[in-house]
Amino acid sequence: MTVRRLILFFAFIPVLILVGFVKSSSAQEVVLYASQAPVKVGNWTAAADSTAAGGARLSNTDLGAAKITTASSSPKDYVELSFSASSGRPYRLWIRGRTLNNSPYNDSVFVQFSGSLNASGSAVYRIGTTSAAEVNLEDCSGCGVSGWGWQDNGWGIGVYGPEIWFQSTGTQTIRIQVREDGFSIDQIVLSPGSYLYSPPGALKNDSVILAASSGAPSPTPTPTPTPTPTSSGESANNTRLPPETQIVDSTGAVWTRTATGAILRNGAGTGGTGSQILYCNRLVYVLGTDSQWYRWNGGWTATGFVDPCGGGATPTPTPTLVESSNNTRLPPATSIVDSGLNVWTISNSAILRNGAGTSGTGSQILYCSRIVYVYGSDSQWYRWNNGWAAVGYTDPCGGTTASPTPTPTPTPTPTPAPSGSTSLRVLSFNGSFGTGTDAVRLFDRTAQYVASINPDIAGICEIPSENISALISSLQNLTGRTWYWYHIPKYSGTTEGNLILSKYPFSSTSGRYMSGYRSVAQATISVGGRTINFFATHLDPDSSTTRYNQVGELMAFASGFSESRIIVGDFNAGPDTSESVRMTSAYYDSWVRAMNAGAAVAYPDNPVYLHTRTRRGRIDYVWHSIYSPNLVLQSTQIPDTRNLSQTNVVVLLGTLDDKGVRPSDHNPMIANFIVQ
Repeated sequence: MTVRRLILFFAFIPVLILVGFVKSSSAQEVVLYASQAPVKVGNWTAAADSTAAGGARLSNTDLGAAKITTASSSPKDYVELSFSASSGRPYRLWIRGRTLNNSPYNDSVFVQFSGSLNASGSAVYRIGTTSAAEVNLEDCSGCGVSGWGWQDNGWGIGVYGPEIWFQSTGTQTIRIQVREDGFSIDQIVLSPGSYLYSPPGALKNDSVILAASSGAPSPTPTPTPTPTPTSSGESANNTRLPPETQIVDSTGAVWTRTATGAILRNGAGTGGTGSQILYCNRLVYVLGTDSQWYRWNGGWTATGFVDPCGGGATPTPTPTLVESSNNTRLPPATSIVDSGLNVWTISNSAILRNGAGTSGTGSQILYCSRIVYVYGSDSQWYRWNNGWAAVGYTDPCGGTTASPTPTPTPTPTPTPAPSGSTSLRVLSFNGSFGTGTDAVRLFDRTAQYVASINPDIAGICEIPSENISALISSLQNLTGRTWYWYHIPKYSGTTEGNLILSKYPFSSTSGRYMSGYRSVAQATISVGGRTINFFATHLDPDSSTTRYNQVGELMAFASGFSESRIIVGDFNAGPDTSESVRMTSAYYDSWVRAMNAGAAVAYPDNPVYLHTRTRRGRIDYVWHSIYSPNLVLQSTQIPDTRNLSQTNVVVLLGTLDDKGVRPSDHNPMIANFIVQ
């Protein structure tokens, strides 16, 4: 259920042997030894420590004071250091700290800067204000701390803090204030490259010491002719990528545009597609299929329709899309272009957005006030907002034409799968021992939510074997049907493990124990005459290296089974981590596939994007084999399982999901396939 954010690029997967060593750092990396702060005010002192960088740590004496909830514009206890930074590029803040007696109640500080900005260019975390980045060493409530550990300014497992930008290039000041006394710090890192997506060391019992660096740029070398970009040197500024050649960015990542228009980073798909890559100001941009430019920042962020590198004119799409007029009504076989330049059409009563199904059906589309509505088969109007939301039976655009009167026949059944194919609804869910966010263990409630999702097959982790009979009994009573199940403990000697539930009988079952006290359950079923080999797992919560090895074991185990293959589970890792990228060598991430096709649905408090939360980030997956010709992904969903009428939330994640009680501290992940 926990996850450590060791996010690494696929091409650079370090094996950290924590035996106390010094790693080199590039000139642009900022590595400050906290004990050397020239300004120390109040309850901060340098204390000798042979395990700390430079042989000393910056110590804040434990006075038993209460935690400070808001940073002060004029603190009585603080330190300040200077460093050099560049404008126009993101930095990740990391602090290595330790607490007195490994207490999680002495493990946080406030951090401020003289010229910091957020990603939108607004002032944030400024010295002299009450705005501050919070660095909390413990990753979650109850995760614990142990010895030295690296942490950023994000609270929660699987959550990075916001990147930090700077208003101008040159000398900056960092100020650290007390939040909880009893905390010691030895290293402060601001990284625009090496540690932008991976920590310098471990969260617990770390011994990594970096070479100190103020971040000042190296002397400008004598200009030489720009070489053809290769993987060993950064590409020239304002590089434009023709097909089948490469750009090497400032982090060493190699970008390629394939002949099919897919954008690859270190050979792995990024989920962005387009016809051109630009590289300027050490940032990578791609021209999307919607004619907007997107900037890569761990995911694609739209930056508009103007060439961001100021080069030649952005290619004009053909045909040029013009937003449809207000109160447009879509007749069959024509289209509406909304304010986001999405193209909406009806095909065989299905609603398509940019040619991809949205899982909404109806007989009419309306467009007014820059919003798209569809008339559903239940005679209600639905509004599109990264998913269909019912808005009632009245024409929402207030047009003179009445809503179509449905023919008085029984409510149509959902659009059937194509002839000769069978639908397959897959659920991945961390059951959290049957315990909801009200801290009440209630397997009947778990069964109710599984029944409401109505999967054909499901992988549920954190289920003890002694509770399976109660769960199955409740589920069968709720659905009136037989459920087949198979369970394997997480490791020998425990009852907690991975459970497979299925409406289909099992042809066979098996499992494997993996390294790191983890396991994978396997079941073979037949769907529409096709073999489906289904796997359910739950990876290590603490170590990216361990998870990377477990993924290798998992893929090796699964490779011994025939297609089609589906793997689900809590991977305790975000989609950009090395372990997730390793999975993409043989499996599709169904959420990313559906998101790019406009067929991923979530809810307003958890909108659709690369990291749509299944907990504090997206760590629960449905993977399907890229080599299976018989599995066709239709749509995905991360549903809202909150009961907003129940506000007695005890398990708090620090997200908008805390508004109502949920059956688990994880959201379910659903993928809908056609087996053909």
